[in-house]
Amino acid sequence: MSLENEDLHESDSHGSDDPSQESQSDHSPEQVEQETEPAFTPPDALSAEAIEIRASIQKIRDEIGKVIIGQTELIDLMVAAMITNGHVLLEGVPGIAKTLISKLLARCISADFSRIQFTPDLMPTDIVGTTYGGNAGRTGYHGW
Repeated sequence: MSLENEDLHESDSHGSDDPSQESQSDHSPEQVEQETEPAFTPPDALSAEAIEIRASIQKIRDEIGKVIIGQTELIDLMVAAMITNGHVLLEGVPGIAKTLISKLLARCISADFSRIQFTPDLMPTDIVGTTYGGNAGRTGYHGW
């Protein structure tokens, strides 16, 4: 309850019957809460974490930028895929530093790097394997 409402109740208890005083400060409890409710501010911990992540991303950009010049969009997209646990398929003519950017990104985040050279006849099952046999689901037998 606000100070004005407390003053109003005190004056009512002292015998003041002036109806104009009551109408001046006649607020419902919902209106009082809406007037005193502070604006939303994000938690400090979340803001600090976002600032830290942004700084880390900038460090990655800067480190790769020391070696690679002019591929900022590719670098940004690769970092975005990494942050969102996505996958990246780099396609392009030879000599545009696809492998080098990938190696540098892996080195920046202390990750392992591996590369698969695709050929026209390469199938996804060549990489991840497959199960065969009609009883695999029931017996648990899998073969490659």
